[in-house]
Amino acid sequence: MNYTKYNLIQDLNEKNKEGLYPLLQACYNNNIEMTKLLINYSDSTNNILKINDKDRLGNYPLLKSCRFANIKLVKLLIRYANKNNIILKVNERDFRGDFPILDACNTRTSKILEILMKYADKNRIALELNGINDYGYSPLMLASLFCRNRPMKYLIK
Repeated sequence: MNYTKYNLIQDLNEKNKEGLYPLLQACYNNNIEMTKLLINYSDSTNNILKINDKDRLGNYPLLKSCRFANIKLVKLLIRYANKNNIILKVNERDFRGDFPILDACNTRTSKILEILMKYADKNRIALELNGINDYGYSPLMLASLFCRNRPMKYLIK
């Protein structure tokens, strides 16, 4: 659809009083279809999404996607970032000190951890593998706490 033809361009980065904006809300809702819709709209209107922006609690799309262990959503955000020459802030923390790698180790799959490590390697980002959140957990501690062998193998390589 040609949104500009009908003068339907919306500000995709507008925040409410809590700091939420459409893309972050879609990630909060773990809604891949809404995320795709927002990305398609962004592409068609040349309205770049601010995918690293945080809400008042320090949440941002990549962090929420990792927390929900949504592999498709993580890949979608990485593809969008790559396409638009945006470097994702993979070490940014929320109000509890949580960060994407930590959340990736708290899931039942090592796939997100693998994706984040490849992304960081490609973009020459030093991941905060030894970081500890406000509750005293590090990625390795979470992986061992939940007996997740594959994430531990990635972390101790």
